Amino acid sequence: MKTLRIWHTFGSFVVILLWFLATLVSIVEFFMAKMIGTIGQTYQLSLGVILSPIFLSLLIGFGRFLIARLQQLSRFKNEQVIQEKVLTKSLKLNTLRDDKSNFINLLTVDSKNASPMLIITMTSLIAGGLSFLAALVYCLMISLKLTICVLFLCLFGLLIPKLNTKGLKNAQDRQQNFSGTVQRSLLQILDARILLASFQAQEYGLHLFKSHYNNFANAQYQTGIKRIIMNSIGIGMGFVFDISILAVELLFVGLGNISITQYAAISILTPSFTWLFYSMPGIYAELIRNSTSALRVVDFIYSSDNISHQNHSSIKSIAILKLDHVSFTYPGSNKKVFQNISLKINVKDVDKVLITGPSGGGKSTLVKLIMNQLQPQAGTITNIAENGAKSLVENQQIGYIPQKNEIFDDTLLNNLTLDRKVTSSEIAAAIQRVGLTDFIKTLPQGLETNIGNNINRNLSSGQTQKIGIVRALLSNRSLLIMDEPFANLDPESAKNLAQALKKLPLSLIVISHRLDFSRFWTKHYLVQSNTIEEVNS
Repeated sequence: MKTLRIWHTFGSFVVILLWFLATLVSIVEFFMAKMIGTIGQTYQLSLGVILSPIFLSLLIGFGRFLIARLQQLSRFKNEQVIQEKVLTKSLKLNTLRDDKSNFINLLTVDSKNASPMLIITMTSLIAGGLSFLAALVYCLMISLKLTICVLFLCLFGLLIPKLNTKGLKNAQDRQQNFSGTVQRSLLQILDARILLASFQAQEYGLHLFKSHYNNFANAQYQTGIKRIIMNSIGIGMGFVFDISILAVELLFVGLGNISITQYAAISILTPSFTWLFYSMPGIYAELIRNSTSALRVVDFIYSSDNISHQNHSSIKSIAILKLDHVSFTYPGSNKKVFQNISLKINVKDVDKVLITGPSGGGKSTLVKLIMNQLQPQAGTITNIAENGAKSLVENQQIGYIPQKNEIFDDTLLNNLTLDRKVTSSEIAAAIQRVGLTDFIKTLPQGLETNIGNNINRNLSSGQTQKIGIVRALLSNRSLLIMDEPFANLDPESAKNLAQALKKLPLSLIVISHRLDFSRFWTKHYLVQSNTIEEVNS
C-alpha cells in the first residue's frame, strides 16, 4: 500500500521513460562488449567492425545524455507538483493546527529532498544495476570461473550499505526532526519579536534559536559523517576490486581461459562492476535521504485528519443550527470545557447571536465545535434543513472571519473574491453594504490596488474586518461566525462595524469580550463554567 502511495505521489510517465532508457543503454553496453570480445573470432577485422563499437559507444553516450537531460528538466517540475499536493492537502484540513512549521518543513525541505527520489536517485540505481547485470551476463558467457571470482569480489560491495543503513537512516530522521524544530522556533521568535523587544529580551530569542540550530547542525554533521564513511569505504574497496579484477583477468588470459579481445571487452565493462563500490554507496545514501522525506510527505498527504470530502456544489444551506446536549473535554485534560450544553440558532430567520464570556471560558472552543474542527465526546451538532432533514454541519456551510483577518499580497479585488467566480454587481453590492466604498475611492487604483504591500500597513482594523465580511457575503453563506471582530477597534470604529453587522442579511455568531458598541444582536449568550446561558438584555 505504501509503495503504491509513493508511486502515486512521486511517479510519472517521465520516470517510466527514464527507466526504459536505462534498460536500453545497458542492452547496448552488453552488445558492444560482445562485439569487441568476438573480434578475430566471429568478425574479421575491418573498418566496419572497428566503427561498429565506436557507433555503439556514441549511442550509449547519447542515451546517458538524454537521461541526464530529462532528469534535470523534470526534477524541479516534480518538486513543484509535490509542493502543490502538500499545500492542497493542508488547505483541505478542517482541523486548525498551531504547528505551521510542519507545513513549512514539508513544503520547503521534505518536498525538495523527496522530489528526486524516483527521477534521479532510483534511476541512477536502476541504470547502474542494469549495467552491472549486463556486464555480469557477458562475463558468464565467456567464463563461469571468472564470473564466480567477480561475484565473490562484488559481495563485499553489497555489504557496504548493509552495514551502514540503520545508522544513516536514524541520523537522517534526527536531522529532519531538528529541521522542523528550527522552523518552529524561528516562527515563534518572529511572532514574539515585539514582546521580546518590550522586555528587552532579544538575547533570549537569539539564544533559543542558536540552541535549536546547533542541534540541527550537529545532526547534519552526524549524517554527513555517516555518508562520508559509507563513500570512503566504497572507494577504498573499489581500489582493491580494481587491482584484484585486473590480476584475475590477466591470470585467465595467461591460462588461456579468455582471449585478449575478451579481456579488452571485460576491461571496458569494469566500470559497471566498480560502480558497486564507487557510486552505489553514495546513491544508496541519497536514496535513504530521499525516502525519509518521501515517507513524511506521503504520510501527510494520505492522512485522514478530519477532511471534508463533500462537493461544494451539493452543500445545502442551514435553516436551523442546533447543539443538543454537547459535552467536550480536551484530550489529556480532566477539566470539562462544556457539560451538556444546548443551543439553537434559527439561521433562516437571520438570528444574530452575540457570545461573551471570560477569557478561557470556552468561546473559541465553541466556535471550533460548531465549525467541525473539534468533535464533542457527547451530544450532537446538526443542521436542520427547511424540510426538517437533519445532517452534520459541514465547514463549507459556514463563513468564518478570524480575529486576525489575513490580507494577502494581491489586489483588493482578489482579496475580496479569493479567485471565486462572482459578478461585478455582486462585488459592488457587498462593498456598498459593509461601507467600504469611501475607502476604495482613496486607493490609487481602486479595486486593482495591491493591498499586500505598504498599503496593508495603513489598513485599519475596522477596514480589515469589513474585507472579511465582504468575502463572506460573496460566498453566499447563510451563517457567518466572527471571532473577536471588535477586539482592536476604537469606539467609533466599533460603532460603525456594529451598525454594518445589524444590516447584514445573514445570521451571525459573534464572539466578543466587549459590549461597548451599539446593539446588533437578537440573542446574547454568556459562556462560563462549562455552561452557556442566554442573557436577557
